[in-house]
Amino acid sequence: LYVFLNTEATVDKIKQFKPDIVVNATGSVPLVPPIKGLKENIERYRTIMNTMTQDSSTGLWNNKNRKIFFWSILALAVILRCIRFATVPDGINQDEAMGAVDAWRYSQMSVLLAYCMVPFIKLFGFNTVTVRLPMVLISFGAVALVYLVGRKLFSERIALVAMLLTAVNPWQFMQSRWSLDCNLFPHIFLLGFYLLL
Repeated sequence: LYVFLNTEATVDKIKQFKPDIVVNATGSVPLVPPIKGLKENIERYRTIMNTMTQDSSTGLWNNKNRKIFFWSILALAVILRCIRFATVPDGINQDEAMGAVDAWRYSQMSVLLAYCMVPFIKLFGFNTVTVRLPMVLISFGAVALVYLVGRKLFSERIALVAMLLTAVNPWQFMQSRWSLDCNLFPHIFLLGFYLLL
């Protein structure tokens, strides 16, 4: 294996070595189109991102406040998902009902959600709350997982912002209200992604 640094790759130089493969790993210079105000906006964006990604142990972002932010956001997610939990959406749709019947007796559909429902149905009876409870609990975990992924990939600040956005996200909120096996996928995928990081 030959590595040539800071060398112009001409056809003649490449033919000289008769290589099996050539990897041309070159650097680049960003091309900024001549659009009025673009350069200033890029600099402003860099400043904002640098500020968000720099973890500081002083001021607002000290360790004590980070814990308070985390638990406050998680509490917000729990409160939002628990308000009128058994009644919104009204009743149970046919897929939720089939999943509940699977958990109760037959197990014809995917089993993960059914297995999650079984303990609640056994302890608290067969009703709307016990059918939806596993999904809402998994949803709480997903809000915390967004924080963990954000912290691992970016920074504590970005993780907290992502967690807050997830806590108030209407899609994630409604997904936690329907006990459907397909609604488990994003949460399980997020858990798998986090474990691979």
